Amino acid sequence: MKKLLSLLLVVSMVLALGIVAGAAPKDETKKAPVSYLWLANTSDNKDPTLLTWRIDAETFAGKANLRIFADVCFENIEAVNGGCAVANIYFYNSKNELIKFDDWADSRLDTTPGEWRTWEYSFETASLDDFAYANVAVGFWQATGKVSIGPINISTNREMFWTKSFNGPLDYHAEDIFESTTFNISEENEGVTFETVYEIQENVGKNLCLEDGVDVTIIGGPNEGHTSDDGVFYPGSIYKGSLNDGICGAPDLVPDWFGFHKSSNATTGSIDDLSGDLGTVLIDLGEAKDFSRVRLYYWWDSEYGIGETLASRAYYSDDAENWTEFGDLLFDSETEYGWADTDEKGLVTARYVKVEYLYKTSAWGMISEVEVIASGGDVVDDDSSAPAEESKPADESKGGTTEPTSDSGFIALALIASLAVAGAVVIKKSR
Repeated sequence: MKKLLSLLLVVSMVLALGIVAGAAPKDETKKAPVSYLWLANTSDNKDPTLLTWRIDAETFAGKANLRIFADVCFENIEAVNGGCAVANIYFYNSKNELIKFDDWADSRLDTTPGEWRTWEYSFETASLDDFAYANVAVGFWQATGKVSIGPINISTNREMFWTKSFNGPLDYHAEDIFESTTFNISEENEGVTFETVYEIQENVGKNLCLEDGVDVTIIGGPNEGHTSDDGVFYPGSIYKGSLNDGICGAPDLVPDWFGFHKSSNATTGSIDDLSGDLGTVLIDLGEAKDFSRVRLYYWWDSEYGIGETLASRAYYSDDAENWTEFGDLLFDSETEYGWADTDEKGLVTARYVKVEYLYKTSAWGMISEVEVIASGGDVVDDDSSAPAEESKPADESKGGTTEPTSDSGFIALALIASLAVAGAVVIKKSR
């Protein structure tokens, strides 16, 4: 009760004064994120309505250069007494007493309601005495309307160490949902609703890479081995994600991608008349198996120093020395990420599969998954015509990553859940 009273006292003071500490929208208009959460309040009740996530102090105590940021969209906000839709962060001590409070996204400062913008806020915890935990929240104070928010990220010195992604149904009972400060949100609270929106993917065919005994390694560059082996992934980088864990990367900031880099794991190469940087993946199925399709999940964005996809080709072998070409992996020429795919081909039987990924010479080449598909099942294109909406609440994603920066030429991507397909799209494919 003491904590709640102190929180409301501070909030009322902030709202009365019309002060927002550190909230800063960037000017550029953005598209909706691949995954996001929306929260709407259409009731007459203008009491605080918030979804809140707890972060223990051990995650970021004693830090001097911290930054929290996310893409946010405010729509149809109606407020009384200086109220607003908001994303904020509270800091508490070991006695559950509020010691600091900051808004970092505020509808009162949004000059273009209905558009997505990146909001960010710089802060520190080094000066906080007895800092125990923080709560990150999104919702309404004396206001109604709709607020949507993409993955929420906290970084220090350009290293991401906490991310709340919305790439699946929101789990209202997840450990980090802090129910004692999640106000006026429940299935019984009429007029208050929330859902997550995310891309949906489905793999109907049997992916042999997910079976026991399969070994996936990086070969052909200065260092060879598993994606998480020292020396194989770029030194100091946490972009060493598994390529056969069933998780595809999506444009966001989590470390489930593997980064090809010529200094550690890639080389200069070519496929036919195309030349660039070449990364190579070796898949040992453990024994000879039948398959008829191979695909690879990629992403590129030249703005961030991630080389454009040029070509990809698969080979098969019985001894990992003598290779036979299986086919080219065709990719969607109209988007910067997705599957490079051989489509269904004639059935072959082999133990080893090699996949080459050629990308335009750049700092990085990014892939997050390889699949060898057994015969006997169709594989559906995973790009859906529209994101699907799921009510019930989110899935936590935590881990270190590096922010996008033109200096480092690097960005990481968030997880996309492997679920049911929402619809079909027409895809232009190219070599």
